[in-house]
Amino acid sequence: MPAQTHLGLACGLGGLIGGHLGARFQPRLPEIAMCLTLGALAVALYVAQAVQ
Repeated sequence: MPAQTHLGLACGLGGLIGGHLGARFQPRLPEIAMCLTLGALAVALYVAQAVQ
């Protein structure tokens, strides 16, 4: 399989899992916890891309 196919499958699977977990935990978590978690994830992804 080409590398693009693997990347597409990985992104799709991540989106499915993230959507499911987000919908499941959103009603249970306070809004500030959700915002901080998403912000920390965004910063971590940015740093990972910058290091590459």
